[in-house]
Amino acid sequence: MDPAILVAIIGVLAAPFAALITWMLNRKKHIADIYTALSESSQTAVETMQLTMNELRTELEEARRKIDDLIAENELLRHDLHELKKQNEDLMREIRGLRASYEK
Repeated sequence: MDPAILVAIIGVLAAPFAALITWMLNRKKHIADIYTALSESSQTAVETMQLTMNELRTELEEARRKIDDLIAENELLRHDLHELKKQNEDLMREIRGLRASYEK
């Protein structure tokens, strides 16, 4: 067999074999890189969720304060309305009395 043909056959067989060995050695590195990227993106997602939760907590506290203020204002308005109803009833009685005395 000619040495040139033998070298060519060895070269053709060695190239895929070398590529396979290289791929197997680098596979662990690629997997580690993937886990690192996943870890970093997970950390970013957690930080984003924490910021969002803090903003929502602040908005909730503000909404609660407004609700408390509106409840207090509503109670005051109910009290005022009750007083106005009493005054209206008193005025209606007075009007009826005045009509009765005027018609006599």
